[in-house]
Amino acid sequence: MLLLSFLSLSFASPEKLTLWDYIEPISQENEKTSQIQSTPDLEEGIILEMEDGDEPNIEQQELDESQRYFLLEDTDAMVMSLYTDPQKTLEEPSKEPIAKTKFDIPIDYNKDVQRWVRYFSGSGRKYYQRWLNRAPEFTPMMKKKLKAANLPEDLIYLSMIESGYSTHAYSSAAAVGLWQFIRPTGRDMGMRVDEWIDDRRDPKLATDAAVKFLGILHRRFGDWRLAWAAYNGGPGRVSRRIKKYKTRDFWTLAKKGAFPSETDNYVPKIMAAAIIGKDPEKYGFTLPEPKEYPKYETVEISGAISVEILAKCANMKEKSFRKANPKIRKWALPAKPKKQSIHVPQKNTFLTCLSKVPKEKRMRYQEHKIKKGESLAQIARKYKISVATIQVANKIKNPNRISIGQTLVIPAGELSSSTIASYKKPKSKRKPSKKITYKVRKGDNLQKIAKKYGTS
Repeated sequence: MLLLSFLSLSFASPEKLTLWDYIEPISQENEKTSQIQSTPDLEEGIILEMEDGDEPNIEQQELDESQRYFLLEDTDAMVMSLYTDPQKTLEEPSKEPIAKTKFDIPIDYNKDVQRWVRYFSGSGRKYYQRWLNRAPEFTPMMKKKLKAANLPEDLIYLSMIESGYSTHAYSSAAAVGLWQFIRPTGRDMGMRVDEWIDDRRDPKLATDAAVKFLGILHRRFGDWRLAWAAYNGGPGRVSRRIKKYKTRDFWTLAKKGAFPSETDNYVPKIMAAAIIGKDPEKYGFTLPEPKEYPKYETVEISGAISVEILAKCANMKEKSFRKANPKIRKWALPAKPKKQSIHVPQKNTFLTCLSKVPKEKRMRYQEHKIKKGESLAQIARKYKISVATIQVANKIKNPNRISIGQTLVIPAGELSSSTIASYKKPKSKRKPSKKITYKVRKGDNLQKIAKKYGTS
């Protein structure tokens, strides 16, 4: 007998992946295994919603790649299966034809697409409705940028499937934002991604990058289905499968087992999301009430200014300012480059206020390399600031877990109580993991067993 605890099994770390193969499976053997075994209720794609304060260590996650996806959001915690096999849970698909003239992306109303339509309008209804409610805040901007680049406006549904239109969406492979870029791809598309700034969370900058990347993929493959498969599973994999199976038809490739199940489902999900999105009331969805979303102007300023000062000059609460500027990861703008952009309600009013703040009061900082025998308390006393300020400035959850040689950012003054409080929100309580007893059978291995029970 083998006692398995959920969240206790672990896979071997996959080999380091290249930029174009960032979701390549560990081996062809593993890929084939996932296709022939019975599909679990929760496949690749478990999504969680957590509090902003629960943001993980992205740098660590990038070393820890897996196939599970998570969603960071402001509200309730929940678990949903985006990649549940629709064939297990849905009725037979509808035969009703679709008016393809409504779309500027390819729509194949086959059984795979129909099943996902039934899923989103059935057991997945509450998730699609949530995404539909978020859409008006971002899709007008997305459509404008897509149209300007001469790309299909219906590509907004790729963002819906990737992130549910959440700027705080992230994956365990450290894909972030509305368009779910991993760090190498984001940088390759011109975005800044470091410990201070993460442009992937900025809706406009991320959309610009997505427009660029999708254009590259479409020019490379000449077909949107293959471009989407490459966006999800990596252009390198798609190119190799085309060469191996001697076909450029996505559906033929999917039937031949060229892609993992996540990519097989990814393309029909985009089509299904578009079908419902064009006529949501037909499928029983409620259109979101018209709402005025905050409008912001972009302003360029120097760095090394605390979020507290920025928010005050913008006449906003810190939480609202951070929501308007989700790319700012720390308590201040970094010192470099000299010019940095942020979003504020009124540019002129903001600049007038900021000009009255002395430069020495805007928030200066220095670096401190931890020496043998030093503690955060000692370092805090040395610089005459609180331990909490150092913790927040460096995202240190446990003040006792520091290491010799570690470089700390030391603010020139105490951070505001509101800034500190925003980083120390109470965590949502989670249910304890369940334990089951499983009898090992011939041919079993830990990976198969873990996949069967939807754990890792």
